[in-house]
Amino acid sequence: MCTFRDGLLTGDTGYFDAATLCEQAGVALEAVRPDMQGPAPGGTGDFVERFKRFWQAPSADLVPNLIAPHAVAYWPGADPVSGTEYPQHMARILELVPDLRLEVTDHAEAGEMVFISWRARASAGTETLEWSGIDRFRVQDGKAVEALIAYDTAPLQQALALTQ
Repeated sequence: MCTFRDGLLTGDTGYFDAATLCEQAGVALEAVRPDMQGPAPGGTGDFVERFKRFWQAPSADLVPNLIAPHAVAYWPGADPVSGTEYPQHMARILELVPDLRLEVTDHAEAGEMVFISWRARASAGTETLEWSGIDRFRVQDGKAVEALIAYDTAPLQQALALTQ
């Protein structure tokens, strides 16, 4: 995933499936990632299920059920958002696309890290928009303390610009 600001590359993060790489190399996953034994006690818990429920009927008021006040969230093309600012950020998004819904397509957990892949749907004028992405959360005591939201913003921005 690459991030850009003012036409310049500001970040480049690679994601890969360690289990598949280990399988292809004939190496046990536990040999390279001992933390893959399962979620940390008191860590991720039911975070994915609460994320799913949130996106069935999203509301800025429900953000504190998932995001800790001291969290930091990184959205593509935006400055970092603190956990205390996150509800207002979500309110602005839902104001722009009120019928935005996410469907979880898969997830993985490793220690306090949770990866959630999703498919989004929303309306822009008479158009129905669909796009996919992945969120990476670091979860402590059942709430995200770090969030990295990743998706291609260009098609969404283009579609929304046409409706304004």
